[in-house]
Amino acid sequence: MGRQYAHELLELPLTYAWARTVDVVALTQALACARTLPLFAIGSGGSFSVATLAAFLHESVTGRPGRALTPMELAASPLSLRGSALILVSARGTNADILHAFDAAVALEPTELVVLTLNADGALAQRAAMFESVRVPAFTPPVKKDGYLATNSLLAMDVLLARGYGIADAVLPPMLESFLPSIDKLPDDAWRRPTIIALHGPSTRGAAIDLESKFSEAALANVHVVDFRNFGHGRHLWLERRASESLIVSFTAAADARTAEAMLRLVPSTIPRLSVRIDEIDQPVVAMRALMVPMILAGMAGAVHGVDIGRPHVPTFGRRMYHQRSTSVRTPLAHRFIERKTRTRCEALERQGTLDGWTRALTSFQRALARTAFSGIVFDYDGTLCTANERYTGCRSEIAQELQRLLDGGIGVAIATGRGKSVRNDLRAKLRKDSWDRVIVGYYNGSDVALLSDATRPTTGDPASPALQQLREELSRYAALRGATITARPKQITVEVDADTSLASVWDAIAQLVLTRPASGITVVRSTHSIDLLDAEVSKRAVVRALEDQLRHGRRSKTPVPHVLCIGDQGRWPGNDCALLQEPFSMSVDETSADEKTCWNLAPIGYRQAQAVAFYLKSIAVKDGKARVRLTYEGTQR
Repeated sequence: MGRQYAHELLELPLTYAWARTVDVVALTQALACARTLPLFAIGSGGSFSVATLAAFLHESVTGRPGRALTPMELAASPLSLRGSALILVSARGTNADILHAFDAAVALEPTELVVLTLNADGALAQRAAMFESVRVPAFTPPVKKDGYLATNSLLAMDVLLARGYGIADAVLPPMLESFLPSIDKLPDDAWRRPTIIALHGPSTRGAAIDLESKFSEAALANVHVVDFRNFGHGRHLWLERRASESLIVSFTAAADARTAEAMLRLVPSTIPRLSVRIDEIDQPVVAMRALMVPMILAGMAGAVHGVDIGRPHVPTFGRRMYHQRSTSVRTPLAHRFIERKTRTRCEALERQGTLDGWTRALTSFQRALARTAFSGIVFDYDGTLCTANERYTGCRSEIAQELQRLLDGGIGVAIATGRGKSVRNDLRAKLRKDSWDRVIVGYYNGSDVALLSDATRPTTGDPASPALQQLREELSRYAALRGATITARPKQITVEVDADTSLASVWDAIAQLVLTRPASGITVVRSTHSIDLLDAEVSKRAVVRALEDQLRHGRRSKTPVPHVLCIGDQGRWPGNDCALLQEPFSMSVDETSADEKTCWNLAPIGYRQAQAVAFYLKSIAVKDGKARVRLTYEGTQR
């Protein structure tokens, strides 16, 4: 089994050169979407070392918490991951544990889910491709496969992650040899000692973890992983009683050199030690360079023990252990819907005594939805009919065909959007011209409502109200908004930021500014890509009222009020669909409100935005000018 370890080490320069120059735009974009969120990094075996680096890079670059988990820890975690980012790392993407972790991750529905793999055709990449919300920056390195231990794959993913997090290419030297820390040699007897104590600082923890992984998997030694200060809390007794069996390997960065040296001076001189010193100021670079060391040390120790650690004999029971499938209790789909609504795991709701109440509320909504005949449907546009990466190409043909089907069946269709004529142009390109005068569009969050056939709308120009005019002037001088794009309309101001700016931080600044002027009547809402300041009385609910009026007029009667279904993605305040999805019959394709009576997300697990709305649309049956929702989930759940 495996490959000759010495040959794998000889291939490291080739892997490094590739990883240093390959296009990482997709990975950079995926990680940028997670920059304002806490991150959970998932890996097993050798990939857990990469997950540890990912968590450290996230903390170092973004200032947000990062934590590495094994697949089993993820599956058993009581955490709600909505509002978090998650990245799964796996070189081949074929082992049972990472596939089980992916299924668990999809079910937990983190805000951002990223899969980093070096096998674009592997089972993990293929499974991820089933969900449009999962970002899969897959790569194909020149060295196709590791032997028994993670070597080239670990180096490749480390460099890719660093570049994805914006570590400047100039920091990475052209040649791998220049990046390797210097490593002293130890006497052969030292490597024969059965126990290694791996000491580390904050930036070198990943290296210590990888040392434990390689030496344990290759059966070279037992490894205790501990940081320099925690070692002083009782663990030193091991050296007192088992000095003749122990070897110390320390990974020391410039930032923790004083602490490390002070501790190591106190270790009895009879105990051999290997100190790996990395004199760098940049902590992410320290972490990367330190991770190069364990694979070299494992090769040294293997040579002393007379074994090729790249291709050991693997016992039958070991193979069975590796291929053992993970097991988990299947969570009822209804519980996943409740967790979306409450942002709390159902186990916690049950302990609080509120799960039964939420279950009744969900059942009541589902029954009312199923028995109601709808005359019209109002859709949000961005994040609903089209995803963020379709912003400039518009809704896909699959969704346009479903909208046309509704119109042909006599169902009223309306669009409530924060945008202007770009939405008009897209809908005109996708829907038949003879339907345009039956489609209502509420531009700029419902401030300008017109038929799709009206080429004179929306109206553009400067803010009409003094309150919006004053806010526009203040926003242009606001330090927190430097570099932002501010666009003014008669009843709306839109603020957009570039990829390097946190929308959340800009939101805080704008919301504070608006809250100091309560008498102005200005409201502020946000989408996934922009913040809108709206004049008094502006609301997407105006689009619902316009559609209701159109439907009543078509029936030549003012009573009864026709039933209208609303579908959007940002139902939780301050989302820009919050008002729209307050309607009695509303469904979300992403964030829900806290209202138990409406705004439920009933999409299949892992479906978001356009993929979710496509599911909703295909679940709508049209007959005699009425639409009925018939949600079935067969074939959508693993």
